[in-house]
Amino acid sequence: MKISYESSGRGRLTTTVWHNQEAHELHAGESVTLKVHRGDVITWRVGKHTRRHTLSYQSPEAEFVIRDNRQLGWYLAAFAVLAVAVGYLKWLDNTGLTIFVLLALIGYEVVNYFIGWVAIPQH
Repeated sequence: MKISYESSGRGRLTTTVWHNQEAHELHAGESVTLKVHRGDVITWRVGKHTRRHTLSYQSPEAEFVIRDNRQLGWYLAAFAVLAVAVGYLKWLDNTGLTIFVLLALIGYEVVNYFIGWVAIPQH
C-alpha cells in the first residue's frame, strides 16, 4: 500500500502514519509504501492538533493521498462574507460583531480538527 502526503502551503506540517502501532513520519511531497495484510490497522494524523483517522482499505495494493479538505475554504469564506455583511448593515454593534467573528473562528477550528484533512484513494 502506498500513502502519499500532499501539502498546499503548509510545508512545516508532518503526517504520521501508524501501521500496527509502528510510526512513519511524512513531510510534504513524500510517500511511504507499507506491506499490509488483511486485518492490519492503519491510522494517520496531520500535525499535532488534529484527530487520528483510521484508513479503511479493501486491497493491499491501494494508493491513498492525504491532503487538506478543500471544502473548508468555502466555509471560511462564507463566514467572512457574513461578518462583513453584518458589520456593514450594522445588525450588531462592535462587541457583538467581535463575539460573532470569534465564535465563527472557533467553529472553523473545531470543524478543521475533525475533517480538516482527508485521505483520497487513487485509481
